[in-house]
Order: sequence, then structure tokens, then C-alpha cells
Amino acid sequence: MKTHNSKKRFTFLLTTFLIFNLSFIIVHATIRYVSHEGSNTPPYLTWETAADSIMSAINISEFGDTIYVANGVYKEQVIMIPGLALIGAGADSTIIDTRELVTSSFHAVEVVDSCIFSGFHVIVSYNIDLGDGIVGSGKSLITLNKASYAVVGILVGTDPIVYKNISLKNRIGISVSNSNALVRKNFINIDYSGGRGIEIEAFNYSYKPIIDSNYIETVEDGIYKNIGASPIITNNTIVLTEPGARGILGLCYL
Repeated sequence: MKTHNSKKRFTFLLTTFLIFNLSFIIVHATIRYVSHEGSNTPPYLTWETAADSIMSAINISEFGDTIYVANGVYKEQVIMIPGLALIGAGADSTIIDTRELVTSSFHAVEVVDSCIFSGFHVIVSYNIDLGDGIVGSGKSLITLNKASYAVVGILVGTDPIVYKNISLKNRIGISVSNSNALVRKNFINIDYSGGRGIEIEAFNYSYKPIIDSNYIETVEDGIYKNIGASPIITNNTIVLTEPGARGILGLCYL
């Protein structure tokens, strides 16, 4: 396992990310609203004229726009566009529920490059062997969300920041695949046989994700490093709740 001062890198990455996105928001931004209490009148520029669905607002948005989503249950798959900030009212009250929509190879929420996704509870399926929750790529920020009832709660590739999310009732809490992601201060609970808190894999060892300061409770594997990748794993708390559970499993570097 490598030692590394991940706090310094996290601060730099987060500051750079926010400056990059805010520069577009200031120059190009349109703010739109989503609420079941609105009149569903495009272009959804006030709470009174808010869209009734998240995708209705996304479909007319452009790079740099921000969409605020009110409390409620939104039964839809969400596919973001680059450069979009999608902000829910909080993971306790703003719910994306895809249980009636899920199919095989399904992503409840797709977060793409230069996006912010924050403040939602994503409920994926009635069957944890069907569908993934929040899937992130590019230089995106995924923060302050909850993901549950999925094969993978949060699945990331390339370079996103995954910060202070909650993963409950998933087969795998967070999966880091072919990625230099920063995965920090997330809470993960695994109570299914065969489950994994954080899984790391890549095609080769050039990928160097940082797995830092996460809290994991598990009946199985806390952090599982599969083939490929050279992760930096520091300061994580892993609580093993069954006698056969394992903390960190796989190939690590000292």
C-alpha cells in the first residue's frame, strides 16, 4: 500500500474543478427548476414554472446550466449532459426511483464530464442483481448523494471526485474501473453475502485512484483490489461485522 498526502491533492482537485465549472456557470449559465408543484412550462426558469421531470429540464439545457430539483420522488432515468450542475434538495427528500424502469445493463443516473451531481437518493431496483446506481465519468463531482438497491451503488471511470456519499443495500458499494478517481469520505454498508465495499480494477497498472478516509461496514470484503490499477489506499475505517469478513483483499503496493 502506498502512503500519500491525499488531503492536499483533494483540495487542489476540488478547487480546480469548482473554478472550472463556475467560470462557465457565470458566463453561460441558465438556472432551471424541477418540482412537482410547478406548472411544467418551458424553459422552467422559476419554481412556479418548474418542470415536472428532471429529464424535461435536462433536454433543453446547455453546458454551464444549473438545475435545482425540489423535494419529491422522480420515477425516471437521468442522463446528464456535459457541464451540467444537477442539485437536489437533499438525499433524505429528493428521490430518483427507477425500480419500475430497471433492465439489465441499466444505469439509473449517468454523470458525464464537467458535471456536478449532488443531493439525491437514487433507488435503483427491487433486485440488487439488476442495475447500477450513479455512474460517473470525466472530471465530474459526485457528492452528498445516497445510492441503494443496485449491483453497484456508485460506478466510476476516468477522473471523477466521489465525496461524502452514502451507499446502502448494494452488492458493491463503489466500483472504480479504469479510473484515477478520488474516492473520499464516503459511508458504505454491505450486508449481502458476496458483497464488496469498494472494488478497484483496471486494464493496466497506469491508473492510480485514491481511496481515502472512507468508512466501510461489511459482512464480506471491505476493499477489494482486482487485476490492474495502482491504487493509493489511506486512512480508511473498515468494520468487519461477520467472522469471515476481510478488510483489504488483493494486490497492494508497499
